[in-house]
Amino acid sequence: MKNIITGVLSVAVLFIAFQVGVANESSTNKSTFLKKHTQSFLTDFTIQGDTLWFPVTINGLDDMDPASQQVSDQPTDQRPSGDCDPDNSGKVCSVKLDISGITDETAYNELKSRINDSTNPATIQDFLDLGATAEEYSHELAP
Repeated sequence: MKNIITGVLSVAVLFIAFQVGVANESSTNKSTFLKKHTQSFLTDFTIQGDTLWFPVTINGLDDMDPASQQVSDQPTDQRPSGDCDPDNSGKVCSVKLDISGITDETAYNELKSRINDSTNPATIQDFLDLGATAEEYSHELAP
């Protein structure tokens, strides 16, 4: 009887040791996963600011068509005013984009480098295709 109890206890101790080892390994894997996921998340969102105003010139008949809105200058976080103001009623002259949906910083920077490129100008549609969303429009003074 003593041998049976000793055998059962030995098996129980080995089982518990195995469970502790598996739990510890699982915890390490979760920690590694969370660390990698967090680093990936932080890397994906290195673009500064959430919303920027992109000055545009219209190349087409429809000033509300993002493909016709060629970006004419580097974006800014300053709200347009004066001849290009959200309260004006003329053609669109600047578009406020939420760029927080853009995760590819390389593509974003390449697109910004095409601003004022006469052979392949950047349009608002290009930024929307990268994940930006249009929030507001600024307009020229009505004639």
